[in-house]
Amino acid sequence: MPQPTTVRKPSATNPPPFAQPLPQPTPEDFLTRLAELGITAEQIAAIQAEWGGDRPYIRKANEAARAERSLRDRAIVRDHQRGESSALLSRRYGISRRRIEQLVRNALS
Repeated sequence: MPQPTTVRKPSATNPPPFAQPLPQPTPEDFLTRLAELGITAEQIAAIQAEWGGDRPYIRKANEAARAERSLRDRAIVRDHQRGESSALLSRRYGISRRRIEQLVRNALS
């Protein structure tokens, strides 16, 4: 008969690796990274003058793709409601018929 596997639970002295807090970058880290990217001190000073004290939002790269997909999805639903077939929309937008039908179904619910 096989022996049961023992699962070790993390303790307070030995927390799991994902429980460790990530190091937070400092403003100096950010300025150093800008300099590494080739942004000059004058450009950094101009950025500080315009944005200093503010926390501007810089979206992640994939957020633009998500917004673009959202526009595409609305166009698909609109075209489907105008009577275009799922097969035609599938070829036009380069996604499966099943995905087209899923988008339409989700939009109508």
